[in-house]
Parts: sequence; C-alpha cells; structure tokens
Amino acid sequence: MKVNWPSVEIHTSEAYSVQKPSTFNGRLLKTAKTSAYKAKTFIESRTRVSSSPSGNEYPIRPVSPPFSRTFIGDLLKVLKSNRFDIIQMESTPALNIVNIVPNGIKTVFVEMESLHSLIKDYRNLPGIDGDYIEYLSDYAKTAELAFMSKYDAIFALSSSDEEKLSRLLPGKKIYNSSFPVLDKDIAEVMSDDFSIKRIVYMGRESHPPNKDAVVWFAKDILPALKLSDDIEILVTGQWHSKTIKHISSINSSIHFTGFVDDVKPLLKNSISIAPIRLGGGGVRTKLIYAMASNSPVVTTSVGAEGLMGKDENGFMIADTAQEFANSVNAIMSDVKLSEALIRNGQNIVRTYYDQKLLAERRNKFYYEIIGGREYSSM
Repeated sequence: MKVNWPSVEIHTSEAYSVQKPSTFNGRLLKTAKTSAYKAKTFIESRTRVSSSPSGNEYPIRPVSPPFSRTFIGDLLKVLKSNRFDIIQMESTPALNIVNIVPNGIKTVFVEMESLHSLIKDYRNLPGIDGDYIEYLSDYAKTAELAFMSKYDAIFALSSSDEEKLSRLLPGKKIYNSSFPVLDKDIAEVMSDDFSIKRIVYMGRESHPPNKDAVVWFAKDILPALKLSDDIEILVTGQWHSKTIKHISSINSSIHFTGFVDDVKPLLKNSISIAPIRLGGGGVRTKLIYAMASNSPVVTTSVGAEGLMGKDENGFMIADTAQEFANSVNAIMSDVKLSEALIRNGQNIVRTYYDQKLLAERRNKFYYEIIGGREYSSM
C-alpha cells in the first residue's frame, strides 16, 4: 500500500499486525495467537445456531461487535494526534467506531453491504425457518440503522441502495457513490484468438453468499453443463480445507486456486459466473472487473442487484439452476454471443465505472459534507 500510495500516511494496529519475533518470544506469541484464535472461534460458534436442513447456517453474529481494547487505543492515538476534516468507515463491523470520533469531525459511512438484507435473503433457501429469519433480520436492521443515524453522511454503492437508505433514514445525507474500475485494470479490445478455456468464480468462503453460490453451482448447475474435457472450473480466494473437501465430494471437477494476486490471467478466455442467491445490496466487484477483463458474465437477479447498465446486454441473468446452465452453455457454443457480451460489458464499465468520473463525483460529495465549499477539479 505504501508503494501504491506514497503520499498517504498508513497506520496499523498492534491488534492486527505483529512482527514475527524469534526464539522463546516467538513460541510464546504463537501460543498466545493460537489461544486467541480458539477463543474467537468459540465466540463465533456461540453466536450461531445449528445448520439448517439445507446445510446453510443462520448468520446471527452480532451486527457490530466491539473492537479490542488494543485496537481502540491505537486508533484513538491516531485520531487525537492529527487534524481530520472527515473520518470515513467502511463495512458493517466498523459502524460502531463512530462513537469514538472526536467532536467537530465529519463522519462518513460507506455501506458495502446491508447485513439485515443479506439475512433476509436466507428465506429463499430450502429448509429455512422464515419466521426466525425475519426476527434475525429485524434485529440486525435495528442495530445498523441506530449506528448509521449517528453519521453525517452515508455513501451507497448504487442508486437502489441510495433509495432504500433514504427511506430508512429520512433526513440523512445519502449519496450514490460507487467505486470505479481503475484505468489500468480495463483490458484491451478482445483479441481474435478468444475461446472459452475456463469457468471462473471469484470469492472467498468467509463471505456467506460465496459459499452458498459455489455449493449450489456444484450440486445443481454444473451437472447440466455441456463441458469439453479441456474446460477448467476454478474458484479463487481463501477456502477452508473442510469446505473444499465437501464441495469436491459433490463434484470433483471444481478446482480451488487459493488467493490470487492478479485474476486477469485467469479471466482471459473465461466465463465468469456468480450464482448468487444471498444479496445484501452493494455491488458485486467480481462482475464489474470480469466485464473489464473481457470475460462474459452469467449471474442471478440478486447478483446483478445494483449494477448499472442492466438493459445494455453486457451480462446474462438466470435465476434457476437450469436457466443458469443454459446461459453458460449458450456462451460456450455461440462465439457471436460471447463477443456481444464482452463488447457490451466493456461499454458498461467505461460508461458507468470510469475512474475519473466516479472520483470527481465523490470529491464533490466530500466538499459538500465539510461545509459546501465549491470543489474545483484538478
């Protein structure tokens, strides 16, 4: 990060980054870290109930659990030793940090995902107790809105999220401020040697929609695909060995790559899939970057939620297992369809997710938040 942002001060907390010592201190730290991990795992296990008949867990972790004393102490040192115009928090777990921001500093929360909306989507899965899900969703909603009401402004990543938050938080400043695709990450025009060589799903297991999507794909979608022997099926991101073993027992043709520094080589000559059934608002980064990388996209209505350019035929939407399989099969068998999806997807990225356009928009919002001073673009 320091290489990419040489003009930005970057602070870390001892609660998250500890240098590796040697000899006895190293063994002592390793024991402490192992104990801390076990305690964390125990706490998380106590904040979940048993799996449903479909194998999905009810997501009932506290909406915004307290941070450690060390982390809060480190953060307060930074807040008190510097002058800030704006303090910005991102992601639901960071919501409660608004309580320690010194007076006189404007606060902004970026809603990457609505936890209560994500929980509510569990109603659509088999074997789920709908009444209990409603209770959990309302519980999360109450906490989320209570914390968000303390912020001076909220950034939503899509117009649909902006409208939803405006209804839930009347009178609050809500801005539609998506993130861009960096210019360097937009691929060149598709080459003549384009051909489908792999199917790729991008996402880590720790995010509940990803695990449900991959299991659903393995059980219900993959068997209906018409694949040649040379087509790879890849899942990127960090996944537990136990989960990999379980999914491999369903279908052994899925391969897990682990964390990948640069997904662009994997996306070349690939179909990007996102069989997402659990939403939560926000925007699927994986889909925008797939379109930017010349990869045809197949997703669900939930997966496409918040994406701009839905009517411009830059991606395919399928909500049942058979429809999803049919869409992937169609792309593999029809070169013209693939080319049209890639071309239209690139247009969507360049039109709606342009780096300069969205940076200018957010800068104007910041200037409005700190007092309405006129913003002049560089």
